[in-house]
Amino acid sequence: MPAAGVIVASNHLSYFDPLCLGTCLVDAGRTVRFLAKSELFDNPLVGWALRGAGQIPVKRRTRDARLALGHAVEALRAGATVVVYPEGTTTKNPDFSPQPAKSGLARLALLTGAPVVPVGQWGAHLLFAQGRIGPFRRGIRVVLRAGPPLRLEADPDPSRDTVRSATERLMAAIAEQVELAKRDWAPPPWYRPRSRSVAS
Repeated sequence: MPAAGVIVASNHLSYFDPLCLGTCLVDAGRTVRFLAKSELFDNPLVGWALRGAGQIPVKRRTRDARLALGHAVEALRAGATVVVYPEGTTTKNPDFSPQPAKSGLARLALLTGAPVVPVGQWGAHLLFAQGRIGPFRRGIRVVLRAGPPLRLEADPDPSRDTVRSATERLMAAIAEQVELAKRDWAPPPWYRPRSRSVAS
């Protein structure tokens, strides 16, 4: 039986992304559960806040990463909106374009049959991106664009080819929304692009 909730999948270019997207979803009356890297839960203050809000830790690059899918499935069946950043981290591309996705988003969508809403965000990278903080000045506009929900046929034991095809389809939909968000975005008058080194 398809899950009652919905999956929201977005590109990830700034540490401010969850705040921007979460605010929009809460304002829309949604109960939001983020899949967040487990390292954030190790911070006493941040971890306390995340656990108190019912967020879902993901132990990346370990076998325990699969446990997060089970918690996400439970949240969806309870009617929550589960937010996934399929890249698994903020993009390291110099132009802030989306990186290739991990397989978790596709596996969750195939496992539950829940609809996936692709979201493109643009603008928050001026505030806090990997390797750069600020400047914290007025006029920074963040644009979010959401596309029509996508449904994958539920498959509790998908093949690698099925997962790969689903991942590519979902990321293509997200990339399309990113381009639309960029089209709607205008930099603040003071903004001057600067080169960005790629993290190793």
